[in-house]
Amino acid sequence: MRTELTGAEIEAYLRALGERQDQTSWSGFKVVSGAANPGRLATDLEPARSYTVIMPAKEWDTRFLRMVENARKSSRGNPLTARPFAATPAPTVSFTVAMRNYVEQLTAAKQSLKAEADRLSTATGARPTAPADWAATAGQAGR
Repeated sequence: MRTELTGAEIEAYLRALGERQDQTSWSGFKVVSGAANPGRLATDLEPARSYTVIMPAKEWDTRFLRMVENARKSSRGNPLTARPFAATPAPTVSFTVAMRNYVEQLTAAKQSLKAEADRLSTATGARPTAPADWAATAGQAGR
């Protein structure tokens, strides 16, 4: 599922999971637990910034929305209680399919894979970005 969450909402969700000792995983940001305050999680996300978040439908339905409901029942001021949340289905994309499509695009444009790998490994200060249509083409298996 794809949704928009603020940094404060993401952090509140992770804290709620931590309180229940639920396991989760993430990528794209760091989470630290303070030694002086064990169990207190903090992220490197900007609290007011909106982030696009992708999570499995099962997590959205059975964990995230449940945590929101629990927060509404028990605590005021929790970022999870400030607004209603909605999500839309995200395209099914695997790393392998996305990489295959990327390589096919390079090959079709007669670009060298080695030259592209060299360019990506020497890029500094900027993250390589996928082509604008990667989401549309990544889900096309067996072209």
